[in-house]
Amino acid sequence: SNGFSGGYEEVTDVLEPLIKVHNVSAYFNGHDHSQQHIVSDGVSYFTQGAGSMTHKGFVPREPALFESDLPGFSAIVYDEDDVRVYFFDDNANGLYNYSLPAPPQ
Repeated sequence: SNGFSGGYEEVTDVLEPLIKVHNVSAYFNGHDHSQQHIVSDGVSYFTQGAGSMTHKGFVPREPALFESDLPGFSAIVYDEDDVRVYFFDDNANGLYNYSLPAPPQ
């Protein structure tokens, strides 16, 4: 995360090997009070923690495809072809969207 809380080394140490072993293509998290999409080593990391209070600004840890410090929410649509992730502000205005291929069944 590029939010003020950032990542937690102890969580990364546990999750990173699992992400690699299971060929994970997307990871969804909250906690940081912002909306983000970061791609690192081929994995999309989506942060949605902007449901109420947000923190202004970001710490540049990873190159981000999207960052917003506006209050808002996300929607995730999954079907047999792809996974679509939508980010909205608190008035339901679209801010960003991204599609990934659906994992094989």
